[in-house]
Amino acid sequence: IYVGSGDGKLYALASSSMGLAASSWPKFGRNNQNIHRIDGNSSNSIQNNLIAHYPFSGNAVDAAGGDNNGTVLGAVISTDRYSDANSSYAFNGLYDNIHINSDGFPMGNTARTIAGWIRTDVNATDGNRTIFFYGQKAAENGLNLNLNPLGRLEASSYGSHAFEANATVNDGAWHHVAFTSDGSGAARLYVDGILAGTKSDWVVDTQPRLQAGTYRCIVSN
Repeated sequence: IYVGSGDGKLYALASSSMGLAASSWPKFGRNNQNIHRIDGNSSNSIQNNLIAHYPFSGNAVDAAGGDNNGTVLGAVISTDRYSDANSSYAFNGLYDNIHINSDGFPMGNTARTIAGWIRTDVNATDGNRTIFFYGQKAAENGLNLNLNPLGRLEASSYGSHAFEANATVNDGAWHHVAFTSDGSGAARLYVDGILAGTKSDWVVDTQPRLQAGTYRCIVSN
């Protein structure tokens, strides 16, 4: 999953329920999957503003060289959507996750984008359905992407602001999912490159974790 903000920075992570993809976006250049990546050699390429990158090439190290390396807690290295070995993480649907630092991540209500490849199954509607979370575990102070009980992608501020996509993704297939907000109230969810949900009054006040050991940025099932 990659996370971008209005300050010209880009951050990358990845998440799933059955298997955690090595997001295809680091393979810079346009593709045929309708996810609107720009050419890697372009003057405005996402590569130029990369802050963190998690290819999951056998580990959860930040390949961009930043201080946001992941700590794997229970998740098992697995194959990605190309069947490449040691290129994703599989979670047990209960307590497996990957903790990462969130240094430089967009805070407050600033613009941001989170996107990546996920694969889940019907069991993803039970237990811990978190895909990605960062901020504080307090009302309006976190940013959470998860699957709701209907198996649809959902974004929330860990409080009253939440909305869902109109497409289910808990079908055992790989899906490209994305959340984006402009910092001025407009937020959108995309599934496989298609606009699947909107909110016109999105407000979030994402805050850094309070201290070491508290809830932080998490990639989960």
